[in-house]
Amino acid sequence: LLGLQVVQESTDRTLQERLVIAQVTAYRVDDLLRRTTEILQAMVNEAALDPERPTLPTNGQALHTMRDHLGDLVHYVALVNRQGIVVWSEPDIEGVVGSDLSSGNCVRKVLGGADPMITKVFTLGKTAPAAALLVGVKGSDGVVTSLVYAAINLGYPSIAGILKPLGLGKTGYAEIVDENGVILASTWPDRLWQKGDHGDHFATLIREDRITVGTCHDCHSTANSLERRQDVMAFAPLAMAPWGVAVRQSQEEALAYSQTLERRLLRFGVGAFLVASICTWLATRRLLKPLQTLAGACQRIAAGDLAQPIPPVGSGEIKALARS
Repeated sequence: LLGLQVVQESTDRTLQERLVIAQVTAYRVDDLLRRTTEILQAMVNEAALDPERPTLPTNGQALHTMRDHLGDLVHYVALVNRQGIVVWSEPDIEGVVGSDLSSGNCVRKVLGGADPMITKVFTLGKTAPAAALLVGVKGSDGVVTSLVYAAINLGYPSIAGILKPLGLGKTGYAEIVDENGVILASTWPDRLWQKGDHGDHFATLIREDRITVGTCHDCHSTANSLERRQDVMAFAPLAMAPWGVAVRQSQEEALAYSQTLERRLLRFGVGAFLVASICTWLATRRLLKPLQTLAGACQRIAAGDLAQPIPPVGSGEIKALARS
């Protein structure tokens, strides 16, 4: 029992380590998004943007400055008017200017005066799928009149670098998923933009802002077939975006030490049980046989048979009892 308790504690410690990796990774992604939001908010506050006159050169200059400052972290920066229409994009990407974003929940909230927000994944214009950072533009009266829309490049090296936690072995990988379960970034690039096999579960965890760790099934394509394996998975939601970080590794690899310990314990336990059983049987037999002989002799004496002597049996106290 003590051995099994040690195995369980080792398993729990391994799961807790995976959860810590997911939480630390989520914190680092949050920190990057937070700093980007603060930078963009400061630049928006200083810029002279006029969405009602989209052709003003100052609009283009302000957006160009924001795009240069954010660099490759964003695909483009756009200006959206009060009606939710994109009126300017820097750089000018086909399909972006003129787009109607008024149906977007985050766009409506920010235009309504909400704090900066980050959307789920989308595709706008001829760019790779991305997520948008939305920052409201306030007029002189403090009312939001428009918003700046920065399309985040999820393939940015700084984001990919965050998703490379140590100690996950050959089968481990980390991913950022949105509230629809779409994989936004991954240490396994071939999984990008796919919908994960636990998308609905991730969506629930993101909405409830809940961390979790445990085992689950996962399907992986091999050369000849689709292989179903048991995985260890830890998940931590982000604070800055409706996303989360999932860290996964095959259970066989993640819990290799615990499983080896358990197998050794079982082999040792079964062997020890057999040895103990044999020793107990021999000891019992050595004790009971003389006692049975004495019991039979007592029954004969009680029946009046005093002619047949009691044979020497056992040793120690039993021998002394037989002699008496």
